[in-house]
Amino acid sequence: MTTIKFEGEDTTANGVGSPIPDLYGGMHWQGIYAMNSRGLGDEDPYTIGTHSGRTCAYNDPTIGIPQKFSSDVTFSLKSMYIASLNGPADITFRAYSGDTLVGHTTLHIGAGDDVFFFHAKFKHITAVQIVSPENQAIIDDIRVVFDAGAHHPASGDMADAMAADAMHTPFAMHHELLSIA
Repeated sequence: MTTIKFEGEDTTANGVGSPIPDLYGGMHWQGIYAMNSRGLGDEDPYTIGTHSGRTCAYNDPTIGIPQKFSSDVTFSLKSMYIASLNGPADITFRAYSGDTLVGHTTLHIGAGDDVFFFHAKFKHITAVQIVSPENQAIIDDIRVVFDAGAHHPASGDMADAMAADAMHTPFAMHHELLSIA
């Protein structure tokens, strides 16, 4: 199992997150940003939504493009920690295999962060789209299993991903094995 934690460089400039580099955690990222919660205060939604370390990710529903993460190889989405920027909200997650919608679930997100486990429709997929038209979903510790035989990087340092993205070369990341009860 691979856990994508969004840790690494301080990606925050003037309270605004930075786009997640392509291939970070073995994924392509569209409309999803990383935010370091250092200095925001204990009650700030980004701090509440940061489950491990100091950095979380969030989608931006105002940019006019789908917010999603995808991979060149199939994977299964197991779980992630999710919080809502503006209090309780319904946030939909859509699973795709190529361009085909194969499953979806709508979660009611409360004020704090909760771990959500995804069902069978989120197995052997290539993309997950986050749909939250009026609210940002704050996410952390995305746990995925890449299908056997697939060459992929695992969770690692954001700086390595940024450098690799800038050079358009693959980057090495370390694997982290976790078990979820």
